Amino acid sequence: MNEQSKLQQELPPELVKQLSKGRKNDVTQTVLSLFDVEGKHMSLDDILIGFWYAKGVVKKRVDVMSAVYRLQQMGLLFKSNTGRPALYARRQK
Repeated sequence: MNEQSKLQQELPPELVKQLSKGRKNDVTQTVLSLFDVEGKHMSLDDILIGFWYAKGVVKKRVDVMSAVYRLQQMGLLFKSNTGRPALYARRQK
């Protein structure tokens, strides 16, 4: 159990219900890890399939698109110029 979970146990249940579950952060982190594992360029379809293999869950396309957009805004992903539409790559550190 992490430190945040321990702290939440001490909070009243009505407050815990209002707290963010970190879902967006989890999606964003998983997208980044898929780029690290799978390779240089990935489409949204590749990312959705990667979620299935990595987490065993079917993610909604809109959630993945939102995570990719956020990562682009942070400068961590960019739209690849490989000639294929909607292909993304991770920016090199």
